[in-house]
This record gives sequence, structure tokens and C-alpha cells, in this order.
Amino acid sequence: MSTATPSSRGGAMEEMFLGHPKGLFVLFLTEMWERFSYYGMRSLLILYMVNYLFKQPDLGAHLLGFDAVRGAYESLFHTTWSAQPLSSWIYGLYTGFVYFTPFFGGLLADRVLGQRRTVVIGGVLMAIGHFLMAVESMFFPALMFLILGNGCFKPNISTQVGLLYAPGDKRRDSAFSIFYVGINLGAFLAPLVCGTLGQTVGWHYGFGAAGVGMVLGLIFYMMNQKYLAPDVLAQHAERLLRAHPDRFVENFVGQWFGFRELATATDPLEQAMFQESRLTLREVLASDLPANSIVNPGFTYLNQRLATHYGVPGAFTTAFQRVASAERGG
Repeated sequence: MSTATPSSRGGAMEEMFLGHPKGLFVLFLTEMWERFSYYGMRSLLILYMVNYLFKQPDLGAHLLGFDAVRGAYESLFHTTWSAQPLSSWIYGLYTGFVYFTPFFGGLLADRVLGQRRTVVIGGVLMAIGHFLMAVESMFFPALMFLILGNGCFKPNISTQVGLLYAPGDKRRDSAFSIFYVGINLGAFLAPLVCGTLGQTVGWHYGFGAAGVGMVLGLIFYMMNQKYLAPDVLAQHAERLLRAHPDRFVENFVGQWFGFRELATATDPLEQAMFQESRLTLREVLASDLPANSIVNPGFTYLNQRLATHYGVPGAFTTAFQRVASAERGG
């Protein structure tokens, strides 16, 4: 059953389904498809290397990066490579980096891009990686795309589950339980679909099916952003704006134009842009809109103005986010 209740993140109304924000089920299905793609590809990976890829003649000539990987393996273990041990080593490195890179993906989202953008970037990188797996010569670049994409995607999709609920909300625990059902469902379906295709039709069909799953999840996520909570970066920026609107305006406009004392600026255009910024921000703040409304639509006009006068699209938002990051904890 779908209902509407006051949002725990601002004053807007949020739509509910089964007692939870609809955003939870957006994240549920997005993560389900991402896990489908990840485990679908992983179910084939070592079998593909041992039974097919590394049995090809003259690997160094048609497999991009193979000579470097083989050289690293032989230097490290002081032995000539063979398909089984080399495949196990590559599989271990891949899995290890998949769980290492989310540390940096979390930093990127919290300090620079926000969770939503980072998730989209991660999804795009993983989709590219899955489809490159269908091209034999691009095997190692494909793994790099998958590692980087997972690093961007994985930490920031689960973080958004918690952002849907206010601190202390008792529904948060059950929300994560529901979310993890999506992970398990994707992991359950992946070998059945991708594994079956890979071993009965062709390896590349299995990898292609994993890529299709990632694309489906990404499209669903991008089409339903309205149900998600504002990013951590956006929430922090909103708090700064509401607490110190004058100081914030002066700081970010000062950083953008390259000086701090805007009140003494002599360039009429710079003075006009500063006053325009101050008035627009005050107007948006007075409306008591949620963070998304402040960070995005309220700044569209200023972005357009700065792009017109300085030829740099998105300049206002760039400066805004830079100052929000700089003042974090201040």
C-alpha cells in the first residue's frame, strides 16, 4: 500500500510503501541488479580463464596487458606461468581490489561528488567493464573498469538506505534487512542466468547478460531519483546555508572570483554577481524548501548567469561544493 507522510528529511511529503519510503525499494532493485551483474560475471570468471582464455595460442599478441601480468606473476613467484595458478592469482587480486576500492569511493562521494553522482559513475564504469568482458583482447581493461566501478557504487548505494531515515528511526534496521534481501536475490539469480548462458551458449553471452543487468539497474536508479534522500554533501551544505547564509555566500563567491573582499570589488560585473547571489540565496532560504530544492533548482539561474559571463558551465555549483567541503566540521 502506498501512502504519503511528512518526510524525516525536511518538510516535504514522502511516499511510503509497506511502511517504508519508496526510495528503499528503488535502492533494493538497483542493488539487486548490480549484484546480479557482479556475481553473474564472477561465477564465470575463473572457469573462463582456465578453460578458455588462457588456452589460446600467442596470448601476448592478442590479449592486451597479458605480457605485463605474466611478467609480474613470474617475477613474484619465480616460476613459469600456467593457466590454473595464474587464473587463481588474478581472481584473488580482482576480488581483493573490489573490496579495497570502496574506501576511496566513499571519500569521493562524501567530499566531492555526492552519493548519487558517484553511484551513477560506478554503474556506468561497471556496465562498460561487463560489456568489455565480451571482447577477449580487452579482458584486463575490463577488470579495471569493474574494480573502479564497484569502488564508486558499492559504498554509496547502501549509505543512501540510512539517509532515508532520521537518526533513531526504528525502521532503519528493518530497512537494511529488506535491502540485503535484494543483494541475496541478485546473487541467487546471477549464476542461474549468466552461468547457464556462459556454459551452454557462449562465455560472451554470460558476460553480456551481466552487463544488461547492470544497465537495467542503472536506468531504474536514474529514473527514480525523486524518491531518494539528499546526499550527505547536500545536507551539509543546507545546514551551512541556513546557519551562515551571508558568510557562505561571501566565501564561495570569493573563492570563485579569486578574492575575499567582495564588498570592495571595483568590477561592476563582479559586484552585480555577488549581489545577485546573495538575493537568490536569501529567497531560496526563506522558502524553507528541502535540501534538494536549495542545492539544485535554486542555483540553476546562477549557473546560467556564470556560464553566460564566464563561459564555464556549472561554475556556481562547483564553487558551492568546494566551499561546503572546505567548511566541513567548521
